[in-house]
Formats: sequence, C-alpha cells, structure tokens
Amino acid sequence: MTAQQQLTAKYGEPDHAHVVSSCETWNVQQEFPWFPAKAFLINKDFRALLTKAFKALEAAGLQGEIKTYDGCYNDRPVRGASSVSSLHAWAAAIDLNAKTNGMVENPTPDQRRGSWSQAFINTMKAAGVFYGGDFHHRADPMHWALLDG
Repeated sequence: MTAQQQLTAKYGEPDHAHVVSSCETWNVQQEFPWFPAKAFLINKDFRALLTKAFKALEAAGLQGEIKTYDGCYNDRPVRGASSVSSLHAWAAAIDLNAKTNGMVENPTPDQRRGSWSQAFINTMKAAGVFYGGDFHHRADPMHWALLDG
C-alpha cells in the first residue's frame, strides 16, 4: 500500500474535510523558539512525530542545522505526477532548507544527504520521520514526512 493509500484510508481524501478533522495550526515557536517559522498548518499525527524528532535534535545539539522552513500543507500532486497527491496535501510532510537541499535524479550518496549532517538525518529517522533523501530514483533531502511517499 502506498503512503497516499495509507493516508486516504486513515484521514480520507486530501480536501477541506480532512484539513478540518485531521490538521491543526502548530505554533511551533512556543515549543521550539529556534524554529524558523512561527506557526504552520500540520497533520496532528505528523506534529506528534516532529515534536519527538525536534526534542531529539535539541538533546543532540543539532537543531541549528534547520535554517529555513519551506512549507508543510500544500494541496498539490507529487512533483512530476499529475494524479498522485503529494503527502503535503495531507499536511504530512515538511520541507526544510530547500535552497541547499534540492531534488536530485540518480543521486550520489553525498547528494542524498544534501546539506544535513549524518547525525541530523539519523536523529530524525530514529524518531520515525521519513527522509526524502532515501527516495530510490531521486533524492529530495529537503523533504521529511510521516510516511514514505
């Protein structure tokens, strides 16, 4: 089952009803004053996962690697597809440091990592956050998500 199928099964189609029932505005700087955005719309389950990950980053002293917030909720298809919704459509993915972590086709190991330290990637993944640098044919190191998709 794809990530999109899993999200649809749990939350329904990525539409207004989903946003109302499954998403919330996270005033993230109240918990994490170092985060580069004050607040954003996010899936409630993804918020819980990111909260765990951000606490782990703080404990490891790695939170400073996050320089920019580049979006969470965005009702759009997967890049390069016209009919498959992006996980951003469920507010279940976040883009960070987009300028230095662009998508790469057939990436080398260094391109998969983008500008992140391996310790940062390992900490986020250990908290259960999916890393877009692990996509098979094209790496998307700005992308962090609730599921692989």
